[in-house]
Amino acid sequence: MMAIAMLCTLTVYRIPLFGFGHYRISSNAMAPTLSADDQILVDTRATSAHIGDIIIFRPPQHPDTLYSMRVAATGGDRLAIQNGDVLVNGVAQPALTVTADQRQLPQSVTFPELEIPPGQLFVLGDYRDNSNDSRYWGFVPEENVVGTVTAIFYSADLHKIGTLKQ
Repeated sequence: MMAIAMLCTLTVYRIPLFGFGHYRISSNAMAPTLSADDQILVDTRATSAHIGDIIIFRPPQHPDTLYSMRVAATGGDRLAIQNGDVLVNGVAQPALTVTADQRQLPQSVTFPELEIPPGQLFVLGDYRDNSNDSRYWGFVPEENVVGTVTAIFYSADLHKIGTLKQ
């Protein structure tokens, strides 16, 4: 009985104990990389975000909610979208490229250049036309980052399990 109780305890608590969290995706803003109901592992020790990372964070307008999006720019960077390409400091970022069918709306194809303030992040969903992201509500303070997504733990699309496009 003791062994079973310990095994259950370790199974339930092992992820938080080792600095990882388990989260469920609630929207398709990151599709096809992450889809609604995908379950992901998040390294909660990795709160220093880099361009191309997928992060879990608390958006400034809804601090009680967790969002998952891709970091497009960090403090001090200049970001623009031209012809659907995301430019950071004037250079197109391959890690931020999405297919044409995910960026049909004008705000997904063109976005004026802006400078990201220190200590802030600019985030974008991979499904640009279906993403409520920094283009609409602004920057994410770095202290709002919960962690960096490391893997897909479960997905209805079994081919996605264990993968993550970075």
